[in-house]
Amino acid sequence: MGLMPCKDYLTNRTAPEPPKQGKCCDGLRSLFKNAAVCTCRISDDGDLDRLMSARLDGGKFLHLSVICDASIAPSDYRSCQGPVPPLRAAPAPEAAS
Repeated sequence: MGLMPCKDYLTNRTAPEPPKQGKCCDGLRSLFKNAAVCTCRISDDGDLDRLMSARLDGGKFLHLSVICDASIAPSDYRSCQGPVPPLRAAPAPEAAS
């Protein structure tokens, strides 16, 4: 998932800000571009908290978009109105043989 490289920053109060150029910001930009509906999960019943196995700080998530110079189209926020599609964790990679 695009936010997994940001997990420490988003779930740890004392974690430093991620660099503008790096996996965290790349993942956030990808999320905004390819799966904007996932942003609805930040305030929606803790799905991202469960996926990250820790409480996500919504304020830090909003600040992350500033750090990474990434934005989501206002029209994409409208996808948060009404039922939001279920969030499923990606399948675990197969073990190397």
